[in-house]
Amino acid sequence: MALRGRRAAAATAALAAVGLVLTTLATSTPANADTDLRTARAKAAALRVTVDQLQAEVEAATENYGEANQQLDAVVT
Repeated sequence: MALRGRRAAAATAALAAVGLVLTTLATSTPANADTDLRTARAKAAALRVTVDQLQAEVEAATENYGEANQQLDAVVT
């Protein structure tokens, strides 16, 4: 069950990151190619930070989920 929870959490984080990228791309309208490139690089860097934060949250949530399942198993059995 822990693997299923980990996959679900990773999928959720990935979907959140993709949604953020799509939202960012849909709302940007830079004036020229240099601005486009600088803007894209800045957004990519910000997204990388967001993805790293989400990954850390996913890992923590996965560990918490595993611990909760172990506690539940101990109580039930």
